[in-house]
Amino acid sequence: MRCEKCGKEIKENIKFCPYCGSMIDVIETDRGTNEKTKTGKKRKIIFIVIIGVLIVAMGCALVISLKEQKTKKQYMVYLDNGNKYLEKMDYEKAEESFLKAIKVNPKQKEPYIKLSDIYLANNEVEKARAIVEKAEKNVPESEKQQFTDLKKDWENLENYEWVVKPEIEADDIYYLRDNQEIAYSQNEIKRQKFSDYAIIEKDQKRGLIKNDGTIVDGIKYTMAFVLADVDKGTPYILTDPDTDEKFYLDEETGKMKNVDDWKSIDLEWNGGTFYYAEGIHNILDVCEEVVSDGEKMEVPSCALPVRQAENKLVSRYDFTSWLHELKEEYAIYYNNNLSTDFIYEECGSESSGLLAVKKDGKWGYANEKGEIVIPTEYDSSWNNYSPYNLEEPEVLESPQYPYCYAASEGYVPLVKDGKWEMRNTSGKLVIASGVFEKICPVYDGKCWVKKDGKWGVIQLKNAKGDSWAEKTAEKIEQKKAKLSQKEETIEEAATEETAQEDNSTQLTKEEITQLVVEHYNALLPEEDGGNYAIFDFETYDTDSGYSMMLRYQISEEAANEIIAEGGSPSANRYVDTVYVNVQNGEVTTDMGDAWNLY
Repeated sequence: MRCEKCGKEIKENIKFCPYCGSMIDVIETDRGTNEKTKTGKKRKIIFIVIIGVLIVAMGCALVISLKEQKTKKQYMVYLDNGNKYLEKMDYEKAEESFLKAIKVNPKQKEPYIKLSDIYLANNEVEKARAIVEKAEKNVPESEKQQFTDLKKDWENLENYEWVVKPEIEADDIYYLRDNQEIAYSQNEIKRQKFSDYAIIEKDQKRGLIKNDGTIVDGIKYTMAFVLADVDKGTPYILTDPDTDEKFYLDEETGKMKNVDDWKSIDLEWNGGTFYYAEGIHNILDVCEEVVSDGEKMEVPSCALPVRQAENKLVSRYDFTSWLHELKEEYAIYYNNNLSTDFIYEECGSESSGLLAVKKDGKWGYANEKGEIVIPTEYDSSWNNYSPYNLEEPEVLESPQYPYCYAASEGYVPLVKDGKWEMRNTSGKLVIASGVFEKICPVYDGKCWVKKDGKWGVIQLKNAKGDSWAEKTAEKIEQKKAKLSQKEETIEEAATEETAQEDNSTQLTKEEITQLVVEHYNALLPEEDGGNYAIFDFETYDTDSGYSMMLRYQISEEAANEIIAEGGSPSANRYVDTVYVNVQNGEVTTDMGDAWNLY
């Protein structure tokens, strides 16, 4: 502070200047005090304003929070209602509730997923795609990829038509496979046996159901299995629980017939062929191109599941022991080369261009070149309903052994974590996961499906015939024509007098059976321990003699060795069918072997 008179620096709060004695003007001090007072008032005002703003902001935040809580509550109510309607299979009300949930909160992904499931379940593919596209626009960035992937997977989804609406009540509907008497992988056996009929099972009883929903003769049989090709009927044999008699469906009459009347049906064992090539072994193949010359088999041109063994299969009679020598791992063999290494736990026969393969406990499908078309990430889709319990022969019903369906007509039914889907043989998804509770293989463009606990049949528009199916149909027609010609020849021969001695009167059936058994037992090595046998109930009259089922009875020692190696021996193993012509004394087998009885 300075004196106004002399300009000297003086102390504050003095009345006179110590240098010039002039009176000091105190107004300056009052002014400073006033300035301070004004500043304090401003600060108070600002503080009050800030408090007011904060109070308003908190009020707004509270309003917003209450509104959000109300929205969230509304969303959860709509979502819960939708789920409840979905459980009741009221798809219309479920759809309405999920749409309201989206309107209230469009950023949540769950109602979009539920709606897509509803649309797919009702065969509304385009609506399912539309709701997924809407989800892509609204959900957070971190969750968009899930819907992008769905849309990509759904590019090849197919619309289908209901041939039989899902109104049939049953525990299961399924197809069987051939030759279930032998304890080797069912995936190496012929594909599941297709026909217009499938097995229907309810309350542990079985019957036949046509692909138009018609049930034949009720659901009252116990065992159901494939015994042989029946040209005039279905391939399935069913057992009456009261009489233990076995029946098949004669499609010409629509009636179930007793299979003991063998003259009324034409039976053919669908056994496989064994071959050896460059150290590679196959138990049996399913191709039509096999050429047989006695015991020599040429390798067919189709892709094959193969394993390795130390020894060559020299004779069909060594089959049982040779079978258990095979190493466990499978490879795919095609065009005289291995398409893959021996890396698979299971490998099925080629069907519709694909082979089912199992690796690390999961199933997938590979093409003939060994390329994986459908990843090995699926569960088994098919069970072996064998009528024989290989571990406990005295038990009527066998355990179910899990395998995988073969592809058919360009499609593959798949199951993962209990949810079924269908892909085409290019690996593209055609029926989304979870649409059906179960899907059977496609036959004649149709397949059995389970929906909402009941069964129906759908028609797939893009189904294509398989060459093997066409060949089978052609083969059946050829057999029918051959049978017809045979019947005509027999009728002509019956009208002609013959001077040929009828040797059928020279030997009884029992004597002929004994001669046949002695002949084949003589071929066995002395150290083998087993023997051949033919049972009376498996010997049937033919037009010129007898047809006999030749079986091989292994020794107790051999059976114990097989069991020790983890095998499952049967008391009697099927070997071959033997035909005895009593007019000329010739004995032949299915493989073309022949020798003279007398």
